[in-house]
Amino acid sequence: MIEFSPPGGYPEVLEAVKVHGYDMARRLRALPSPEDVAADWYDAVYLRGVAALRREALPEMYSYKTDADLFLWIYQPAARPARDRRRDRLRRRRPRRPPAARQPQLPPCVPAREESTAAAARLVS
Repeated sequence: MIEFSPPGGYPEVLEAVKVHGYDMARRLRALPSPEDVAADWYDAVYLRGVAALRREALPEMYSYKTDADLFLWIYQPAARPARDRRRDRLRRRRPRRPPAARQPQLPPCVPAREESTAAAARLVS
């Protein structure tokens, strides 16, 4: 079971599992089920990481942290370059449009003429 002392770690673990699923799908050249991805991540990444933390006696040095807290503490800096490379690769594929091309320009505001205002008032009444 994976438990964090602050609950903020769960979204980050979910992101790590998703990244692992992407890598797993590329390696297998097929889309694995979410259950297979989670089980493989738990066995191949999380349990190995926790075993390495225990070999280095980190749980004893940081007794107030859970294994999951320590795992994320170590995993985040290691995962950041891979995420950045993946994001950069995606940015190269889709060139960004300049802001002016993304948002339609509104026509300039033209003051209403008196006859238009009078015609509109007659329609309403």
